[in-house]
Amino acid sequence: HDYQLIHDELQLMKEKSYHEETSELFDTEELVLPENWDFITKRIHYMNTPDLKNIKNIIEDINSGRYAVPMFQRSFTCKRKEIEDLWESIFQGFFIGSILTWKSKEEFQKIPIHGAKKFNPDHEIILDGQQRITSLYYSIIHPDTPLPDQRSMVFFVNLKVLLDPNGRSSEIVDSEVYDKAKKKGLLSKERQFAEKKFPITAFHNRDYLIWLHEFKEYLKNIEKYDPEYSDIYYEKIMGILDNVWNDYKIPVIQLSEFISLDDVAEIFEKINSKGIGLSVFDLLNAKFHLFGISLRDKWNQTKSEYSNIEELHKNIAGFEKYIIQGMCLYKKRYIRRKELFNLSDAYMINDKFEKKEFLNDWKKISQSVSEAIEKLTSQLEYGFGAVTSNIIPYTIMIPVLAALLCEIKDKKDEPKCMRQIEKWYWSTVISDAYSGSTDSKIEKDYKEMLEWFDDDKEYPTIVMKQREEITNYDFSSIRSGTSSYKAIMCLISKNDARDFLTDKPISYNKLDDHHIFPRSKEKDYNCKISIDSILNRTLIDRKTNREYIKDNKPHEYIMKILTDQTITESDLQERLQPHFVSKKAFNHLLHDEFNEFTDERQIDIKNCLRDLIM
Repeated sequence: HDYQLIHDELQLMKEKSYHEETSELFDTEELVLPENWDFITKRIHYMNTPDLKNIKNIIEDINSGRYAVPMFQRSFTCKRKEIEDLWESIFQGFFIGSILTWKSKEEFQKIPIHGAKKFNPDHEIILDGQQRITSLYYSIIHPDTPLPDQRSMVFFVNLKVLLDPNGRSSEIVDSEVYDKAKKKGLLSKERQFAEKKFPITAFHNRDYLIWLHEFKEYLKNIEKYDPEYSDIYYEKIMGILDNVWNDYKIPVIQLSEFISLDDVAEIFEKINSKGIGLSVFDLLNAKFHLFGISLRDKWNQTKSEYSNIEELHKNIAGFEKYIIQGMCLYKKRYIRRKELFNLSDAYMINDKFEKKEFLNDWKKISQSVSEAIEKLTSQLEYGFGAVTSNIIPYTIMIPVLAALLCEIKDKKDEPKCMRQIEKWYWSTVISDAYSGSTDSKIEKDYKEMLEWFDDDKEYPTIVMKQREEITNYDFSSIRSGTSSYKAIMCLISKNDARDFLTDKPISYNKLDDHHIFPRSKEKDYNCKISIDSILNRTLIDRKTNREYIKDNKPHEYIMKILTDQTITESDLQERLQPHFVSKKAFNHLLHDEFNEFTDERQIDIKNCLRDLIM
C-alpha cells in the first residue's frame, strides 16, 4: 500500500514539476517550445520493488552501518509500553508498517541508529519507520543503554501467556528496568527458565537456539516435565521464535538517490499523515547543522526576542518556515520549496559558507517579520487591521511583507514605498489572488514590487487589474473564510469600529462575526443575495450580539439600544459608520430593508477599497 501510494505520488509530482518548469519557460500568451526537452526525462522517478526483510536482516543491516538517521527526524522517543506493543504485534503476526529509506546525495547532519556505533559512507537514511526499527534494535542489542528520558529497560516474552489460547495479547511482552531485573536475577537463565520468560536479547546471534535447548533440559531435569511433553513445549516455542526472527517480513522501500529533497518532503507528508510531519524547516535544520548553525536554536531565540512572533506562532502551524521564506525572497527572489532547500547555495562564496552573512540576514528578516506582524495587526496608518490571527487574509503575506520591508529600509523614499506596499496588499487580498498555487504568483509580485519601488510607472499587474475591476466588483457572493471576506472584516477593524451597544472598542477576544439582519428572519426580507453575504456581516461584541441583536429585526434591536443607552438615532448612526453603515444604509436598517441596505453598504466598501488601491 505504501509502495503504491509513493509511486502514484511521484507520478503526480512529475506532472506538477513539468507544469512548474514550463510555466517559467513559456509565455502565458504564446506557446514557445524550448530547444531542450531533457528536463522532462530527468524528472522521471524510478523506484525499486519493496524488499521484504526479516528482523534478522534488519538487525544485521543496522550493525553493518547501512542505516543513518538524519537530523531532520525527531529523535528516538519510544517508551517502554510502545516497545512492548510493537513486539506483541509482531508475535501475533500483525503488520507494523513499512520502512522508507532514501539513498540520498543530499548533505545532512546524521547520526547512527540509537545504540548503534556507526553508519557507512554508502548508507541510506531512514525517512519513515525510524522509531520501529530502533525499538527492535534497542530491545535486542542494547537494553543496557538508557531509553530517551528513561532508564535502561530489558524486555521479555511471557511464554505462559504466549502458549495460552486464552492469554491476553497485551501480556505477551513485558519489561523491567535493567537494574531491577539484574537485582531480581532475571538476567540469569535459571530465573528466566523458572518464570517462563524469554529475553528478547536472546534473538541476537540466534542465541535463542541455545536458550531454548537449555530451557528444554531445565524442564526435564529441574521441573521434572515428561520428556515427550518438554519436547513438544520446546518445538512449539521454537516454531514461534523462528517465525518471528526469520519469517516475519517488513517491507523496506528505497527511494532513488535521484529523487529531489522537495519530492521527498512531499512524499513524507503523504505517508506520514498520522505521525510527526516532516517540515521544510526540519529538513533545512539538518542541512544547516553542517555549517554549525542550529535553525531550531535560532528560531527559539527569535521567539524570545519578539513577543508578537511568539504569540502568533501558537495559532499558525509551521510559522517558523516564514523566516526561511522571507530570507529566500530577500536573497534569491524566490519562495518555492526547491529554492528554500537550496538556500545555503546563496551563501556560498568560493566553496565556503558565509555563516556571518547568513546570521545577519536571519536577524534582519526576524525583525522584519515582527514589523510585518505589527502592520498586519495595526489599525493605524499603513496598518491592515487583522486584530486576531483568524481574520488575517493570507498568513503567507507575512514573509512577503517582511522581505519587502527589508528592501525599503535603506531607501530615502520609504514612506512612498510603504504606500505602494499598501496598494499592493489590498489589491492582493481583496482579489483572493493567493487562494490557489501561490509560489509563482508571489515571486512575480515580489519582482514587480521591486521594479515599482524604483520606477513609479511600473505598476504591478495585480494593482492595475484591481484598479480596473473594482468598480464592477460584486461583494455579495463573497464566502466566509475567503481572503476577500477577511479583508473586509479587517477594513471594519481598521476603521476603529465600535460596539453597537456600548460605543467601546470591540473586545476582540469575545468577538462575534455577526449577521446584521438576523438569519432567523431571512424569509421576511425578500433577499436578493445570500443572508450570509459579507455585506450583511460585521464584528460585534459577543455580549451585545447575544443579549440585544439575537433574533430581533434591525428596527427592533435599534430601538432597544436607543432606549437603553438614551441616545439619538444620529448618535447611533455615527457609531455604526465605521461598520460601513452610512446614513442611507442606517435608514434602510430602521425600515428592515435588506436589499437596499446591502446595496448601500457595497458602495461604501468599494469606495474605501478604491481609495486604498488608487
